Amino acid sequence: IIAGINATLVPCLIGSFYFRLKRNAVFLSIFTGLISVVLLFAFGTATPETAVISFPVSIVFLIIGQLLFRRKKITPVISFSSF
Repeated sequence: IIAGINATLVPCLIGSFYFRLKRNAVFLSIFTGLISVVLLFAFGTATPETAVISFPVSIVFLIIGQLLFRRKKITPVISFSSF
């Protein structure tokens, strides 16, 4: 279980050195990684080899979260109708 949790945290830790990560994307990545570890234990397939599956799950959901929670730049619109 410890290896699965560590593998869940690694993409966020390494990614934070190179990119400005969105808070919601990091939460989504860690949450889905932990869910994958819990599912491994729930189905009884937890071995050291399968505990590493949380690593690619976290990477995929970190990328999806970064794209999903991307802030849209709002440009101010000046209305000249009031002049």
